[in-house]
Amino acid sequence: MKIPPSLVLAALLAAIVPLHAEELRTFRHLQLHDQFWSEGANFGDLNHDGKSDASDPAKPWVFHAISPNNKYGNFTHGMGVGDVNGDGRMDLIEKDGWWEQPASLAGDPIWVQHKWPFGGGGAQMYAYDVNGDGLPDIITSLAAHGFGLAWYEQYREDGESKFREHLIMGKEPAENKYGVKFSEVHALDLVDMDGDGLKDIVTGKRFWSHGRVGDPDRNDAAVLYWFKLVRGADKTVDFIPYLIDDNSGVGTQVVAGDINGDGLPDVIVGNKKGAFIHFQEKKTVPKEEWKKAQPKPLKAPGSATANPPAADLRPNFERWQLALRKQGARNTCSVFATVGAMEYAVARNSGGGNEQTLTYTAAKERMCDLFWVE
Repeated sequence: MKIPPSLVLAALLAAIVPLHAEELRTFRHLQLHDQFWSEGANFGDLNHDGKSDASDPAKPWVFHAISPNNKYGNFTHGMGVGDVNGDGRMDLIEKDGWWEQPASLAGDPIWVQHKWPFGGGGAQMYAYDVNGDGLPDIITSLAAHGFGLAWYEQYREDGESKFREHLIMGKEPAENKYGVKFSEVHALDLVDMDGDGLKDIVTGKRFWSHGRVGDPDRNDAAVLYWFKLVRGADKTVDFIPYLIDDNSGVGTQVVAGDINGDGLPDVIVGNKKGAFIHFQEKKTVPKEEWKKAQPKPLKAPGSATANPPAADLRPNFERWQLALRKQGARNTCSVFATVGAMEYAVARNSGGGNEQTLTYTAAKERMCDLFWVE
């Protein structure tokens, strides 16, 4: 019996490939180096070969010193890569200044250090033209385990790069235009979150970085924000804070990118709270709903919307048939009773629909003075 060649070929293939074969994916572990000193990492094409180093990522990477041994320690905070002086070469940025890449890397030369204080050691650092004047500025947090987020405006003086600090967020709510404040800004990403062509800041609070003791505001909400960059025609800058989440925060890193392929940057986080993906969604809403969702600036003293000076309401007590109530051996005010009565009286006499705030002074000689501001 003669067997057809096609049947022979099918039998051979069946012997080689199982009928219901599945593709199994495995991963090969590769240690890039035997020591790592920083609490954050940045990829960048430092040697102009068109690839984020190294040249062969499947082999152990080669360490190239760009500075003397400055004994940075094992937990360095604040580092980034970017073209600071606009010469087309990537420089290294750190909390004490920036290291200028030389024209040639042959022979591993020591890079030139330009000292400038960029905070006390924060997170990932970026060189980016924030205000659109053509000069790269520096974006950084000021303390990984403290407070502060800032951008440093670059200007030139006698041909040298110098910087002016612009605080985006500090230790107190009043230091941010919108009253936002949180501690431990331990990770930053710089991504165009809304497609307007400008890169925005993605950051948040690292929750319990050293456990439940030691760090400031360690038990506050683990917030995650993106700060929208808005440029003014006069080169002024605003960073509008939009809350992404209040129960995840950041870790030692935070990454923003389009995970699900819908064209919108999403945010991925891993920390003591867990591992999270925050998917960005976009929808069309009525103008009033959009306005309601926008962060509101704090009322500035002296502005048209600022609170008026406090008004002494004591002359109105008799007119409103109210009397100060005393209690206790120290002859102090019954604050709750008096304030409640005042709220009722003010609301009644103002027509009821205005928000009222009542305060009282605690000076010894004026324990019961009540004041009202609108």
